[in-house]
Amino acid sequence: LEKDLDGEIICSWIYPSINAELKRYFIGKCNFVLSEHDQITFYYGHIQTIWYYVSVSKEDNITKKKIKDVYVFTISNSFNPEFHEALGKEFLKSYTFGMSAILNQYLSIYTKGFCTCCDLSMLTAEKFDQYKAYSQTCIKELITLFGMEIVLLYIGMLLKKRIVIYAPKLQMLLDICRSMPALTYHRLNWNIVYPHMSLNDANDINTLKKQRTYVVGFTEAGLENRNDLYDLFINVSDAEVVINPDSKEYFQMSKLHKDIATYLVQTSQDDDVGDDDIIKGLTKKTKDIIDSLKNMDSENQTNPGVSMDLLKSKNLSKAMQAFLFNLASAEGLVKIIS
Repeated sequence: LEKDLDGEIICSWIYPSINAELKRYFIGKCNFVLSEHDQITFYYGHIQTIWYYVSVSKEDNITKKKIKDVYVFTISNSFNPEFHEALGKEFLKSYTFGMSAILNQYLSIYTKGFCTCCDLSMLTAEKFDQYKAYSQTCIKELITLFGMEIVLLYIGMLLKKRIVIYAPKLQMLLDICRSMPALTYHRLNWNIVYPHMSLNDANDINTLKKQRTYVVGFTEAGLENRNDLYDLFINVSDAEVVINPDSKEYFQMSKLHKDIATYLVQTSQDDDVGDDDIIKGLTKKTKDIIDSLKNMDSENQTNPGVSMDLLKSKNLSKAMQAFLFNLASAEGLVKIIS
């Protein structure tokens, strides 16, 4: 996409093709992002089943007359911002030499796994492992910001709730949204993340309305009143976590939750412990909970299932019964009694 001196954005080249609706959506995203965050040079988003990554070149780096800004979009079905940022930067450099130069690099990276850069170095896809993208998190910062309430974020992710995040700065929003699935790393599901959407974009809101669970980010204020969009609202600016009144039953605290919150807070205070260590420790605790849930059905170890009657027979607190039943539902372990 190119933005001329009059501020109009046009789609100057596409390969192989996208439909007209998606093209309008991308142009709209450029207008929205750059009107609010004009200094950002890379961002990404998720719409329907598509991840899109945008690299931005400003006027000082453009040799074409009458062109103010250039936006290179790369589209994928997988989450890997670092790979697409490196690829987008290289495409922007090649933009000076014409679209055929970008096409050659694109075809090379996607058929051979590497391409030759403008400085004659090599850009290789294997350098950007998918799991490296998953490990780029800010978990320690999140724990520091929210303290013991970090466990609410954990519960929301574990029970597959609708989570809305507000942060006024786009880069901060992207970093936090991409970190959330690491709280439930055993699922390896980053496709529930919609890191940057707009309340005023009908496509964005319609996408959310079709989902039962998600993590979605907004840079627009006033979201706390949109109870229809969230079970859990995270206001990064005020370090505040708000539970939708209609969803409070899912966030009842038990001793287990307090123990996990304490573990996260204490571990995050250790300078020798990194995000990866915290994620591994939390993942082990999560798997232990799920394993203990499965083991409750001692009569059917090959295909265990959990019912509320089974949980009641274990003399658990009501809060623990509710949590474990909801977790069983999220993990597909609920026993259907005919």
